[in-house]
Amino acid sequence: MYHPRLEVAVPATALAALRAVSPPTTGTLLAHDVAVSDKERDVLTALCSGYLRPFPHRDPRPATYQQIAVRLGEPWTRVTTRKQIERFRERLARGGLYFDGPHANNELDDYLLANRVIGAEDLARLAGTTTTR
Repeated sequence: MYHPRLEVAVPATALAALRAVSPPTTGTLLAHDVAVSDKERDVLTALCSGYLRPFPHRDPRPATYQQIAVRLGEPWTRVTTRKQIERFRERLARGGLYFDGPHANNELDDYLLANRVIGAEDLARLAGTTTTR
């Protein structure tokens, strides 16, 4: 019985491009992979501030954009704090970590605290820091 054979020649450049692809990952962005600027740290700390306060002052909800702006003071506004947090979430999304929907900030808070990106020491630092945009 005759079995036809098909041969395919792949150019070396195409093979090299296939080898250049990074190995698959779990999609989990680890805390040490997250670079946080001082400005972002201030906004994220203010967002998580209710979680970071000790009992009986603890509030297990993220701060509103207006509350963050009031806490940080001039020149921060509700809009600038929202934009800063959105840009941070977009950067995480480029790394494969998504926080979308009506509970995005709750989930972001949980991620930041569980992975120790933000902590109580940041809240203490924020209390003594004047921030700028």
